[in-house]
Amino acid sequence: MSTTWEELDPEAYSFTRTVADQMRGHDDRERFLEGVDVVLAGIVTTVRRTGTR
Repeated sequence: MSTTWEELDPEAYSFTRTVADQMRGHDDRERFLEGVDVVLAGIVTTVRRTGTR
């Protein structure tokens, strides 16, 4: 998709073309897994503080 966005008219779609470059380096799976890690860390911290299991 980023390649298609880069082919758009630079004057009419300057913002979209800028975002296209950023999208190329973005990894949705990596971001998802980082989010899961944050949630799990929060659960572990809560369990340790409360002693709940």
